[in-house]
Amino acid sequence: MSAGPSSDENDGSGVLGQLAAEGVSLWLGGLRHGHLADGTLARAVAEGAVRGAVADPLPAEDIRGACDVLREAFAATHGKDGWVSAAPGPAPEAARSLADAVARPNVLIRTDASDEGLATAADCLARGIGVHVGPVCGPQGYAAAADAYFHGLERASGQGRDLTAVAAVVQVDVDRLGDRVDALLAGSADPAAGALRGTAALAAARLVYRTHDELLGSARWRALVAHGARPPRPLWATDARGAAGLVGWGTVSALSPAALEDLARHGSAHGDTLTCGHRAAGQVVAELERLGIPFDETARSVERAGCPEPAGVA
Repeated sequence: MSAGPSSDENDGSGVLGQLAAEGVSLWLGGLRHGHLADGTLARAVAEGAVRGAVADPLPAEDIRGACDVLREAFAATHGKDGWVSAAPGPAPEAARSLADAVARPNVLIRTDASDEGLATAADCLARGIGVHVGPVCGPQGYAAAADAYFHGLERASGQGRDLTAVAAVVQVDVDRLGDRVDALLAGSADPAAGALRGTAALAAARLVYRTHDELLGSARWRALVAHGARPPRPLWATDARGAAGLVGWGTVSALSPAALEDLARHGSAHGDTLTCGHRAAGQVVAELERLGIPFDETARSVERAGCPEPAGVA
């Protein structure tokens, strides 16, 4: 960030403060060595602009430094925020090796949402290591990631581990899904297709959030909560506009420094856009299905393609 948000942008009157009041945590995405060296992360944390970070592939020493910058936020929020998401190498054992090398309680180890990635995530959680899973693009992908989280916590609980010290975020790339759906709509001759363009991303986010709420109402989750488990949180991979438009309690948006500044200076908060939005989302899905665009299948297709992440979110 070339210039930090003004104080009124973080005291509740600006968009950053309003998002915080709605239960949204902003994290710095695409964290690089330069953001540590030039104080970008430290300033953003001190100004109250961000409460976590998603790092590009970095040496353990850099991840450790970022964890230290965020350690006060980690303590102040009792482990809700203050996390640094770090990407290990591709080998399954690399996840535990990176966690051991960083040796900080506020590091999350990143895994993809493939079957192997979810198994690695569950193994990390069973050992008491927090995870950042994804990206996924729709409610089915989110449910699979949450299932891996529950499974890992159940194993950890069975080994007597403290579940209050374990956390997870599930990265959801609804913008990528929205782009794919809009491309399919552009090829449709149906007059209704034009009105549906630009609606799929929010619909997906609302359905993911509904799935999130339903999972947290399950007997399986209640049993984990009894042992101190923390709920997983959806992490939106988006830009400044998306961060202002995807608002729901207990969610995270990770933004590049430029997008974060754009949000602080030019963004406007919309209030909660996700809770109880599943009915409207269902109508969008029904219309897409009528036009021959299968929503769940399209989401899975984007996920299988690797769901490349937008700039700013590693």
